[in-house]
Amino acid sequence: GRTVCVTKPLWLEAWGTQRREKKEKKKVEEKGQMNPLEKRKQMRIVRELRAMENKGLMLQARQLLQENEELFDGEFKDLAERIRTQASDAETVIEEVADDAGWALSYLNDREQFATLYKHERGDPVHSIKMRAVFNASVPAVLSVLREFDLTATWNDHMKGAAQLSFPTPVSLQAYGAGFMPWGPFKTRDVVFNGYGVDVLDQHGCVALVFKSTDKPCAPLPSVSRRCVRAEFQRSGVVLEPLPALPGAPKRVLASMVLHGDPKMVVPGWLANFGLKVFAPMIKRQTD
Repeated sequence: GRTVCVTKPLWLEAWGTQRREKKEKKKVEEKGQMNPLEKRKQMRIVRELRAMENKGLMLQARQLLQENEELFDGEFKDLAERIRTQASDAETVIEEVADDAGWALSYLNDREQFATLYKHERGDPVHSIKMRAVFNASVPAVLSVLREFDLTATWNDHMKGAAQLSFPTPVSLQAYGAGFMPWGPFKTRDVVFNGYGVDVLDQHGCVALVFKSTDKPCAPLPSVSRRCVRAEFQRSGVVLEPLPALPGAPKRVLASMVLHGDPKMVVPGWLANFGLKVFAPMIKRQTD
């Protein structure tokens, strides 16, 4: 009895290895799972997307997402949808701010570099307001004022209450605001809204802030809310565009706001426009 050792040919070993790998890949596909390499790639991209989201770089995040769409069919679907929505909404706000077609000029003061416009369709509960103003400040300085939304009631006499409810990311928040109605003896209106910033300086030369009302506050509201009527904001926003320096004004920014709001009451267009002409300049001077 002599023992004979038989060695498999190399081609047979390679064939066996390929067959086993195909079987494992098929099992993963049948279970709807990613293979280890794809999973590591997905998690790396998720970390990059979240870092971009925390900096407001939503257009860059959307581009990275589009380049790796196949990795986000199921898991992290909420993150992917949030990136797409915020990038699209920011671009829409920028377009609305720049396009004045169909808007009526309500107030213009060249010396103060301030203008307001108004738009409303008969029978539509939503009233649209657009404001433009130049401030002798930097974009970060204006952003810091908006970030401290809870302090607006301390310097704006028209605000009856304000609060910050949460900060989901460093460039987003949920906030509450209550402001008196300038049209007769009506109750104060308030709103809860989600807002976020999108840095598009490289693409559009500006920073866009987008906000929209929500009926799901994530924290208790100030007591003033019990005496208010809840208004509604459709997608609205503010665009901050740095301007060239002038003598005596080394830092300047053009701030443009577009607001689409339903005050939950019937307001004739002419009355809303009149109120805008009267009160908007007062708000601008308080902002200065």
